[in-house]
Amino acid sequence: MMDANGEHTRKLYETDDNGFLIEARWAPDGQRLLYSRIDKSGATLESLDLKGGPPTKTLSFTGNSLGGYIWLPDGRLLYQVMEQSENEYTCNYWLVRIDEHTGAMIGEPRRVTNWTGFCMGDESVTADGKQLTFRKWTAQHSVYVADLAANGTRVGTPRQLTPTKSKNYLSAWTTDSKAVIFASRGNGGWGIYKQSLDNDAAEPVVASLPGYGVYEDQKDIALPRTSPDGQWVLYTIKGQENGSSGWTNLMRVPLAGGHPELVLTGNLQGPPSCANPPETLCAIAEQSPDLKQLVFTAVDPQSGRGRELARSDIDPNGDHVWNGDHVWALSPGGTRIALLNTEEGTLHILWFDGKPSVEVKVKGWKSLDSVAWAANEKGLYTSGHTQRASVLLHVDLRGNSQVLWTQDGGSGTYAIPSPDGRHLAMKSWTLDSDIWMLENF
Repeated sequence: MMDANGEHTRKLYETDDNGFLIEARWAPDGQRLLYSRIDKSGATLESLDLKGGPPTKTLSFTGNSLGGYIWLPDGRLLYQVMEQSENEYTCNYWLVRIDEHTGAMIGEPRRVTNWTGFCMGDESVTADGKQLTFRKWTAQHSVYVADLAANGTRVGTPRQLTPTKSKNYLSAWTTDSKAVIFASRGNGGWGIYKQSLDNDAAEPVVASLPGYGVYEDQKDIALPRTSPDGQWVLYTIKGQENGSSGWTNLMRVPLAGGHPELVLTGNLQGPPSCANPPETLCAIAEQSPDLKQLVFTAVDPQSGRGRELARSDIDPNGDHVWNGDHVWALSPGGTRIALLNTEEGTLHILWFDGKPSVEVKVKGWKSLDSVAWAANEKGLYTSGHTQRASVLLHVDLRGNSQVLWTQDGGSGTYAIPSPDGRHLAMKSWTLDSDIWMLENF
């Protein structure tokens, strides 16, 4: 807390290493703060007297089910809860009265709305507390497929493969190029699914991922990859090994479905990447102990960790640039890796046979989101943003780029070509929102 002129700064409260604080809200009389404390068990609304003293627990929530909240002028707390439902976005408002002097809940919460199909945010209330405005929003995360032409540099009209309104995150193809593998969040939480190009229904590979509940978002999902022999699906799960929540388990499960098994544990940076058949190589990326290098290592679904393949120097303070699900990719022939610096829009090609690395600057783009090799290894696919759209690009090895697909209103995309080079699977993410007003609550 500080004065309006920035002076007399003082600490009010801090968490331990296992939690963090977000979204502070003033009490109506300005004498207390309400905020959300997040830890591994979920979210807890707590209140703090600005004059000092321990915080008061007001309400607790499972997982990430708590949405926005606002302390109304009459002392009531209006808050949003994301509910488990067949519809991906089902959020509703609840009300409970709060003691302004202690921050404790008075009475039982009361449900205000019974909506489905969207969620809310950015609440604002009038001074008399009689009218509330909010942003009503819904997003759609789908997988599209298009035919490739002209050696992978042009695409036909994309068609939507996953018609449901669940969150579907594209991750891989089967080795025969006949089906797409993706992670999806349904009513029961996250799972891994397979869907053929000529089928409207998806088949579960892992119907439920342990530890990945219905409320977890994109940062928590485990993007799967298909092994070159077509027998296994490799995916990652956050672990608690070695006393650090940053460690990750690499798991395997038969593509036909079955019991998941542990392959290895490490400080993995993103999911694994695998070559196309007849090659047999898969690779993982890990940050070195001093955080100054990204180390790529061979991995086998059955025997585990293998030989080191390559290293790349990285900025230890730029973890967000290199740690992602789509910032590096093993070439289809298993001879090199493409590593993307997302902030600079630069691709680094790392060879395994001792050849010097090659830097490819994507012309006309300052920042990019993803990278995947074309099946013929003559180019790569990457993605970026314009002011109004998400765009998918083909880039040759000299940095010349061309736009393959533009999604107006899109919030992000990436692509993965089929092993035979005939199809391109694309992730679509669109967001619709507008402003509404609520009265008589």
